[in-house]
Amino acid sequence: MYLKQKLFRKISVGILALSLIISIGYFTDLGAQIYFGISPVRVEHKLTPGKKDTYAIEIMNRGPFPLRIKVYVADWYLKDDGTPVFVAPGQVDYSCTGWIKTNPQDFRLSPDQNKVVRYQVSVPDVAEKGGYWTGICFENVLPETPGEKPRAVFSKGRIVAIVYVRVGKVIPEGEIKNIETSLKEEFMEFEIKIENTGRTYFRIKGELEIKDHRGKVAAKIKLPDVPVLRESQRIIKLKLDKKLPPGNYLAFCKLDIGREELIGLKKSFSVPEK
Repeated sequence: MYLKQKLFRKISVGILALSLIISIGYFTDLGAQIYFGISPVRVEHKLTPGKKDTYAIEIMNRGPFPLRIKVYVADWYLKDDGTPVFVAPGQVDYSCTGWIKTNPQDFRLSPDQNKVVRYQVSVPDVAEKGGYWTGICFENVLPETPGEKPRAVFSKGRIVAIVYVRVGKVIPEGEIKNIETSLKEEFMEFEIKIENTGRTYFRIKGELEIKDHRGKVAAKIKLPDVPVLRESQRIIKLKLDKKLPPGNYLAFCKLDIGREELIGLKKSFSVPEK
């Protein structure tokens, strides 16, 4: 089973890296591939304590075979390098898994059929202002027929819709902790450490600018649009394919994290003679 990107144009490569966990498999006796997808794959809701509202996610079966889909909610967090880790509910701080109810939770989807799954977000009265998150999982499972031995076996496939909930008005807070440079054989690598010191998640937008000793811009590298969860760190590695001549340089990283002002950090480095 795999997700065929061309069928679901609303799913971008950047989102896929964060929000999909897909197992590869086939109907062993038919050699057929399974295609299903959801839209949207990432949502953000802004609510106040005690508020509840209902939203919808559409699931699509574009394969030639019927699917049985189970829907459930799961906690997740990000490693420093941005790798998502999904765990059972109750293991992640600032999770809003307990605020989510889905309907339906188990259904069948015919070939070329679309179905709307609704979910309700209920923010507790005592919820503190801040950013919370969870994941709504859509998993295909092998239908069971009583008294009949399955003729086909395939791996489970799971797609996760990432759900963020921002309670109240919260200003993002963060800083760039460090910029490390590393000269490789054919390129230069920059490692940028970003820390979220606030009470909500944020996404970053920005660039790394490199100037030579005369102040002339030698290169610019755009940073990826990725999330940094509250009270966590994110390490971003950037590769400069262009070779820099030997000399002294200044790396200047500036980021937009959703505040009125940008945050930034400068780091001097040198490229030695061979």
